[in-house]
Amino acid sequence: MAQKHHRNKTHHNPTPASKNPKSTPPVKKNSQPLSSPKPQKPPVKEIAVLFLKSFAHKIKSVPDFIANLWTRQTTSVKKTWSSVKDLIDNRFPLLKPLLSSWIGRVIVSIIILVLLVFFLYGGINYIVKEESKKYFTTVEESPHAQVAIVLGALVDDEGHPSPMLRDRIKGGVALYKEKKVNKILMSGDHGEIGYDEVNSMRRIAEKMGVPPEDIFMDHAGFSTYETMYRAKEVFQVKSAVIVTQEFHLYRSVYIARRMGIEAYGVMVTNPGYPPEYVQWCNFRDSLARLKDFYWVNFSHPKPTFLGSAIPIDGDGRITLDKYYNRYDEMKKKRKGD
Repeated sequence: MAQKHHRNKTHHNPTPASKNPKSTPPVKKNSQPLSSPKPQKPPVKEIAVLFLKSFAHKIKSVPDFIANLWTRQTTSVKKTWSSVKDLIDNRFPLLKPLLSSWIGRVIVSIIILVLLVFFLYGGINYIVKEESKKYFTTVEESPHAQVAIVLGALVDDEGHPSPMLRDRIKGGVALYKEKKVNKILMSGDHGEIGYDEVNSMRRIAEKMGVPPEDIFMDHAGFSTYETMYRAKEVFQVKSAVIVTQEFHLYRSVYIARRMGIEAYGVMVTNPGYPPEYVQWCNFRDSLARLKDFYWVNFSHPKPTFLGSAIPIDGDGRITLDKYYNRYDEMKKKRKGD
């Protein structure tokens, strides 16, 4: 029989470290492991103290700064007033008694301020007129442009245009029929359903033979500035002939030119306009030139509505809105009654 060989399984009992002469020595309590040192926290308190000290130092220097600024400004005003006083003494000796009292100095200051305002008023009006009138033309002599921009005016509750607006529409249609422009842009106020200038203008132009696809409407032309801004940005107009009365044409052409549109102006007139109303329009527009001069040269405000692009070379019927035939429906209803 085959003998079974039994192997003795020995269980290894490791010798304790204290009894094993080759074992590693125990780690000392004060020893540190070999690892990267931990980042130290920033001295928050010290930084805060330094910041507060610096801030307190700056606060202390503020009164001195204000005092120095006040002194410099006061000195400058005194020097300016002294120069004005010397000028008045030398050139206008009759005004010298006025400068001896504070009331007199106040009166002289007001007079100077009024003169400056009038010079500013007259200067801006002169610039706007001189810069724009060289681009005035007639229907027959007008250069070719993309579009005739007809500026809106008052319409009544029935949608009938005022005489001034009707003359503007006729001028735009005349440019179209003379093939001086490819399209007509009717720009006016249609901010409410109950008041609509642009559709009234469109209907008259259609009756005069202009195809609907060649008539665009700007429903948000609430001002001359907004009309030119939207003509440039929304309708992508590059060249235009603007149609309106003389008092309005100066700033219309000026604004369009300053906005980068190659603009010309055709003046429409009618001897039937009331003279008092024309005088009022001239005065009102002379003040409006100051506002638009500042807007177009300095502040550049955006219009009330801007919207996506509507290229003027497309189909004008895209500018029709759901209220465009409201007056037509009212007329049909009245005829039916």
